[in-house]
Amino acid sequence: MASKKKASPIGFDPLAWMKGGTGSPSAKPDANSKKTSVAPEAPKQEVTPAPVSAPAEAKPVRAESKPAAPVPPAGPKAIVLGESLTMTQVMPLYNELKQALTKQKQIVLEAAAVETVDAAGLQLLDALMREAQACQVEVSWREPSGVLSQSAKTLGLTDKLRLPV
Repeated sequence: MASKKKASPIGFDPLAWMKGGTGSPSAKPDANSKKTSVAPEAPKQEVTPAPVSAPAEAKPVRAESKPAAPVPPAGPKAIVLGESLTMTQVMPLYNELKQALTKQKQIVLEAAAVETVDAAGLQLLDALMREAQACQVEVSWREPSGVLSQSAKTLGLTDKLRLPV
C-alpha cells in the first residue's frame, strides 16, 4: 500500500525548511523574501547582591572658620544586619564581619530590622561568636529583632549567640 503525503491544512508548512523542503510542494523561494537571522544570546552573568551597610550620616556644615573642638572617640561602628539574614546574604556579611574581626576589638551587631532568618544566617553568627572569642574581640547586640531571637531559641543557639533574653 502506497502512502500518500498528507497536505498541510493551511497549504503551507512553516516548518518545512527543517525537513529539507520549501514549505509547499509547488512553492519556490520568493526572490523578494529576506533571510533573517537570530543573534546569538549573550552569556548570562551572575548577579551578586550588594552588601547591606549602615547609611552614611550627614555631617553638619560650619559657616564659621573657627577651629573645630576635639571630638571624643566614637564607640565601635555597628554592623547593620539587613531585614533578611539568609543564605543569599551570608557571603557579603561574612566578608564584612571578617574585616571587622581583624580591625576592631569590639563589634556591635544592629539587628532590629531582621525579619527573615535561616540556618545559614544563624551558622554565620555562631561562627562569628566562636572566632571573636578566639581573637579576643567583644561582640554585643543592639536591639535584636524578635524573629532573630525566636529563631535562635528554636535551634538552641540563644546562649551561643549571646543574645539577650
